[in-house]
Amino acid sequence: MQSELKVKRPEAKAKTLLRKCPCCKTGTMMTIEVFGKRGPPEKYLMEKQTVPVN
Repeated sequence: MQSELKVKRPEAKAKTLLRKCPCCKTGTMMTIEVFGKRGPPEKYLMEKQTVPVN
């Protein structure tokens, strides 16, 4: 029915409260990616890296 009436659903943008840099508290940050409750996919997670201790 929606295709017959040519109804377009509006795309909802995720709103975040992170707009300023957490370190210097200045500037404007832009959201690049928003993940759901399940978190980011494995390809976004960093692999465990061992750091040598001298």
